[in-house]
Amino acid sequence: MELKYITLEMLKHHIFVDHDLDDSIITLYGCTAEQILEDYVTESVFIDEEQTIIKANFQAAVAIYTAILYRNRDETDLNSNNSRSLPRSVTSLIANLRSPTIA
Repeated sequence: MELKYITLEMLKHHIFVDHDLDDSIITLYGCTAEQILEDYVTESVFIDEEQTIIKANFQAAVAIYTAILYRNRDETDLNSNNSRSLPRSVTSLIANLRSPTIA
């Protein structure tokens, strides 16, 4: 399990964790957030064609979603309206990376 779009250090800084005890769970939530958001967007998350520079808004969305998963890991329902939807703070950051689809 390896983070693709953000470093563990960046996630820990965002979550305000300054110890190594939760590294494996933060990595797990980070990888989960990356996969969910990667599946959500329809546009490239990279700035360059070589796919080496990641768009800041995508990294920020991963950090925020990881923090939500980490801080609410004991909750059974993070969103009382629809537990399958992403938080607005996350989707607002990556809205420009998703093309509209017709259901």
